[in-house]
Amino acid sequence: ICIMGSMPPGCADSTYAEIYERISGPDTLCEIDSVAGLEPLFKAMADKEERGQIIFKVNASELCKLAGVKKSNNEVDGISREELLAAISGFLARYSPDAVQALTAIAVTDGRHPAHLAIFEDEKVFHMYKVPVSSLPTDRILFPIGAGDAVAAGTLAAWQCLVQTTKGGSACLSSELQAALQSHIEGIEAAKDPTAASLLTALSFGLACGSASCLEEENSVLQSSEVLNLFGKGKPALLSSYPI
Repeated sequence: ICIMGSMPPGCADSTYAEIYERISGPDTLCEIDSVAGLEPLFKAMADKEERGQIIFKVNASELCKLAGVKKSNNEVDGISREELLAAISGFLARYSPDAVQALTAIAVTDGRHPAHLAIFEDEKVFHMYKVPVSSLPTDRILFPIGAGDAVAAGTLAAWQCLVQTTKGGSACLSSELQAALQSHIEGIEAAKDPTAASLLTALSFGLACGSASCLEEENSVLQSSEVLNLFGKGKPALLSSYPI
Protein backbone atom coordinates (compact mmCIF):
# COMPACT_ATOMS: atom_id res chain seq x y z
CA ILE A 1 0.00 0.00 0.00
CA CYS A 2 1.29 3.47 -0.84
CA ILE A 3 -0.60 6.36 0.77
CA MET A 4 0.33 9.50 -1.12
CA GLY A 5 -0.65 13.11 -1.41
CA SER A 6 -3.39 15.27 0.04
CA MET A 7 -6.79 13.98 1.08
CA PRO A 8 -9.29 14.04 -1.83
CA PRO A 9 -11.93 16.78 -1.43
CA GLY A 10 -14.95 15.75 0.62
CA CYS A 11 -13.22 12.84 2.35
CA ALA A 12 -13.15 12.56 6.12
CA ASP A 13 -9.83 12.93 7.94
CA SER A 14 -10.04 9.22 8.73
CA THR A 15 -10.27 8.09 5.08
CA TYR A 16 -6.72 6.78 4.80
CA ALA A 17 -7.07 5.07 8.18
CA GLU A 18 -10.25 3.31 7.04
CA ILE A 19 -8.60 2.17 3.81
CA TYR A 20 -5.64 0.76 5.73
CA GLU A 21 -7.91 -1.05 8.19
CA ARG A 22 -9.86 -2.72 5.38
CA ILE A 23 -7.11 -3.91 3.05
CA SER A 24 -3.98 -4.45 5.16
CA GLY A 25 -2.83 -7.75 6.62
CA PRO A 26 0.13 -9.24 8.48
CA ASP A 27 2.30 -9.31 5.34
CA THR A 28 1.37 -5.87 4.04
CA LEU A 29 4.14 -3.39 3.24
CA CYS A 30 2.89 0.17 3.62
CA GLU A 31 4.61 3.40 2.68
CA ILE A 32 3.10 6.71 3.82
CA ASP A 33 4.08 9.66 1.63
CA SER A 34 1.46 12.07 2.92
CA VAL A 35 0.85 14.33 5.92
CA ALA A 36 -2.95 14.13 5.62
CA GLY A 37 -4.95 12.30 8.27
CA LEU A 38 -1.88 11.13 10.14
CA GLU A 39 -3.41 11.00 13.61
CA PRO A 40 -6.25 8.58 12.76
CA LEU A 41 -3.96 6.66 10.40
CA PHE A 42 -1.30 6.03 13.02
CA LYS A 43 -3.98 5.04 15.53
CA ALA A 44 -5.51 2.55 13.10
CA MET A 45 -2.08 1.08 12.42
CA ALA A 46 -1.15 0.84 16.09
CA ASP A 47 -4.49 -0.76 16.96
CA LYS A 48 -4.20 -3.45 14.28
CA GLU A 49 -2.99 -6.64 15.93
CA GLU A 50 -1.56 -8.17 12.74
CA ARG A 51 0.12 -5.53 10.66
CA GLY A 52 3.08 -5.64 8.33
CA GLN A 53 5.96 -3.20 8.07
CA ILE A 54 5.30 0.53 7.69
CA ILE A 55 7.56 3.37 6.51
CA PHE A 56 6.73 7.04 6.89
CA LYS A 57 8.48 8.95 4.08
CA VAL A 58 8.65 12.71 4.55
CA ASN A 59 10.90 15.52 3.39
CA ALA A 60 12.90 17.48 5.95
CA SER A 61 10.85 20.66 5.68
CA GLU A 62 7.55 18.81 6.17
CA LEU A 63 8.92 16.92 9.16
CA CYS A 64 10.05 20.17 10.79
CA LYS A 65 6.59 21.66 10.29
CA LEU A 66 4.90 18.62 11.79
CA ALA A 67 7.26 18.72 14.76
CA GLY A 68 7.14 22.49 15.27
CA VAL A 69 10.89 22.78 14.73
CA LYS A 70 12.33 25.81 12.95
CA LYS A 71 14.57 24.82 10.05
CA SER A 72 17.33 27.43 9.94
CA ASN A 73 18.84 26.43 6.61
CA ASN A 74 17.13 26.75 3.25
CA GLU A 75 16.68 23.92 0.74
CA VAL A 76 20.09 24.65 -0.77
CA ASP A 77 21.96 24.09 2.49
CA GLY A 78 19.97 21.16 3.85
CA ILE A 79 18.94 20.27 7.38
CA SER A 80 21.46 20.08 10.23
CA ARG A 81 21.90 16.96 12.36
CA GLU A 82 20.59 18.77 15.43
CA GLU A 83 17.48 19.98 13.61
CA LEU A 84 16.84 16.53 12.20
CA LEU A 85 16.99 14.86 15.61
CA ALA A 86 14.83 17.60 17.14
CA ALA A 87 12.30 17.16 14.33
CA ILE A 88 12.12 13.38 14.77
CA SER A 89 11.77 13.74 18.53
CA GLY A 90 9.10 16.43 18.16
CA PHE A 91 7.21 14.36 15.59
CA LEU A 92 7.23 11.26 17.78
CA ALA A 93 6.13 13.29 20.80
CA ARG A 94 3.24 14.79 18.83
CA TYR A 95 1.98 11.45 17.53
CA SER A 96 2.94 9.32 20.53
CA PRO A 97 2.34 6.54 21.32
CA ASP A 98 0.67 5.42 18.09
CA ALA A 99 3.46 6.40 15.66
CA VAL A 100 6.13 4.67 17.72
CA GLN A 101 4.04 1.51 17.99
CA ALA A 102 3.05 1.45 14.33
CA LEU A 103 6.10 2.56 12.35
CA THR A 104 9.01 0.40 11.31
CA ALA A 105 11.01 3.39 10.11
CA ILE A 106 10.95 7.06 9.15
CA ALA A 107 12.65 8.03 5.87
CA VAL A 108 13.59 11.72 5.69
CA THR A 109 14.54 13.08 2.27
CA ASP A 110 16.28 16.42 1.78
CA GLY A 111 16.48 17.21 -1.93
CA ARG A 112 19.99 16.74 -3.30
CA HIS A 113 21.37 16.29 0.22
CA PRO A 114 21.71 12.87 1.87
CA ALA A 115 18.53 11.28 3.13
CA HIS A 116 18.23 9.73 6.59
CA LEU A 117 16.50 6.58 7.75
CA ALA A 118 15.47 6.13 11.37
CA ILE A 119 14.77 2.45 12.02
CA PHE A 120 12.99 1.54 15.24
CA GLU A 121 14.51 -1.32 17.18
CA ASP A 122 11.67 -1.16 19.69
CA GLU A 123 9.62 1.55 21.39
CA LYS A 124 12.68 2.88 23.20
CA VAL A 125 15.48 3.14 20.62
CA PHE A 126 15.93 4.01 16.94
CA HIS A 127 19.02 3.67 14.76
CA MET A 128 19.84 6.58 12.44
CA TYR A 129 21.42 5.95 9.05
CA LYS A 130 22.64 8.42 6.42
CA VAL A 131 21.74 7.42 2.86
CA PRO A 132 23.68 9.20 0.09
CA VAL A 133 22.09 10.80 -2.96
CA SER A 134 23.92 10.54 -6.29
CA SER A 135 25.23 13.75 -7.84
CA LEU A 136 23.58 14.73 -11.10
CA PRO A 137 25.34 16.20 -14.15
CA THR A 138 25.90 19.95 -13.89
CA ASP A 139 25.76 20.46 -17.64
CA ARG A 140 22.14 19.25 -18.06
CA ILE A 141 18.80 20.89 -17.42
CA LEU A 142 17.15 19.20 -14.46
CA PHE A 143 13.42 18.72 -13.86
CA PRO A 144 12.90 18.09 -10.12
CA ILE A 145 9.08 18.30 -10.07
CA GLY A 146 7.72 14.85 -9.31
CA ALA A 147 11.06 13.50 -8.04
CA GLY A 148 9.53 12.86 -4.61
CA ASP A 149 6.86 10.65 -6.17
CA ALA A 150 9.57 8.73 -8.03
CA VAL A 151 11.46 8.23 -4.75
CA ALA A 152 8.31 6.85 -3.11
CA ALA A 153 7.49 4.54 -6.02
CA GLY A 154 11.04 3.25 -6.37
CA THR A 155 11.40 2.66 -2.64
CA LEU A 156 8.18 0.64 -2.43
CA ALA A 157 8.95 -1.35 -5.59
CA ALA A 158 12.42 -2.30 -4.37
CA TRP A 159 11.16 -3.06 -0.86
CA GLN A 160 8.43 -5.34 -2.19
CA CYS A 161 10.88 -7.06 -4.54
CA LEU A 162 13.40 -7.73 -1.75
CA VAL A 163 10.78 -9.07 0.64
CA GLN A 164 9.18 -11.28 -2.02
CA THR A 165 12.44 -12.83 -3.15
CA THR A 166 13.49 -13.44 0.46
CA LYS A 167 10.32 -15.47 0.90
CA GLY A 168 10.93 -17.39 -2.31
CA GLY A 169 8.50 -15.38 -4.43
CA SER A 170 9.07 -14.10 -7.94
CA ALA A 171 10.89 -10.82 -8.55
CA CYS A 172 8.72 -7.85 -9.49
CA LEU A 173 11.50 -5.87 -11.20
CA SER A 174 13.64 -6.60 -14.23
CA SER A 175 16.53 -9.03 -13.87
CA GLU A 176 19.05 -6.17 -14.16
CA LEU A 177 17.40 -4.14 -11.41
CA GLN A 178 16.95 -7.23 -9.25
CA ALA A 179 20.66 -8.06 -9.59
CA ALA A 180 21.57 -4.49 -8.63
CA LEU A 181 19.38 -4.70 -5.54
CA GLN A 182 20.93 -8.00 -4.50
CA SER A 183 24.46 -6.68 -4.98
CA HIS A 184 23.66 -3.58 -2.93
CA ILE A 185 22.06 -5.42 -0.03
CA GLU A 186 24.98 -7.81 0.21
CA GLY A 187 27.47 -4.97 0.28
CA ILE A 188 26.12 -2.89 3.13
CA GLU A 189 27.21 -3.36 6.70
CA ALA A 190 23.62 -3.54 7.91
CA ALA A 191 23.14 -6.84 6.06
CA LYS A 192 23.42 -8.64 9.40
CA ASP A 193 20.00 -7.14 10.16
CA PRO A 194 17.73 -8.26 7.29
CA THR A 195 15.04 -5.65 8.00
CA ALA A 196 17.52 -2.78 8.08
CA ALA A 197 19.34 -4.05 5.01
CA SER A 198 16.11 -4.27 3.00
CA LEU A 199 14.92 -0.82 4.06
CA LEU A 200 18.27 0.85 3.38
CA THR A 201 18.61 -0.79 -0.02
CA ALA A 202 15.01 0.09 -0.92
CA LEU A 203 15.46 3.75 0.04
CA SER A 204 18.77 3.92 -1.84
CA PHE A 205 17.04 2.57 -4.91
CA GLY A 206 14.17 5.01 -4.46
CA LEU A 207 16.59 7.94 -4.26
CA ALA A 208 18.23 6.76 -7.49
CA CYS A 209 14.78 6.73 -9.10
CA GLY A 210 14.14 10.27 -7.86
CA SER A 211 17.46 11.46 -9.25
CA ALA A 212 16.83 9.70 -12.58
CA SER A 213 13.44 11.40 -12.87
CA CYS A 214 15.18 14.80 -12.66
CA LEU A 215 16.82 13.99 -15.99
CA GLU A 216 13.48 13.62 -17.79
CA GLU A 217 11.28 16.57 -18.70
CA GLU A 218 8.03 14.75 -17.95
CA ASN A 219 7.19 14.61 -14.25
CA SER A 220 8.08 11.38 -12.40
CA VAL A 221 9.19 9.63 -15.60
CA LEU A 222 12.54 7.84 -15.51
CA GLN A 223 14.71 5.45 -17.47
CA SER A 224 15.83 2.23 -15.80
CA SER A 225 19.26 2.60 -17.42
CA GLU A 226 19.72 5.92 -15.61
CA VAL A 227 18.60 4.34 -12.34
CA LEU A 228 21.26 1.66 -12.75
CA ASN A 229 23.88 4.34 -13.42
CA LEU A 230 22.94 6.25 -10.26
CA PHE A 231 22.12 3.41 -7.87
CA GLY A 232 24.75 2.20 -5.44
CA LYS A 233 27.27 5.01 -5.94
CA GLY A 234 27.51 5.40 -2.16
CA LYS A 235 26.68 3.13 0.75
CA PRO A 236 24.37 3.89 3.69
CA ALA A 237 26.18 4.50 6.97
CA LEU A 238 25.02 4.03 10.55
CA LEU A 239 25.37 7.35 12.39
CA SER A 240 24.24 6.42 15.89
CA SER A 241 21.42 5.09 18.02
CA TYR A 242 19.12 7.39 19.94
CA PRO A 243 16.55 6.98 22.71
CA ILE A 244 12.92 7.76 21.93
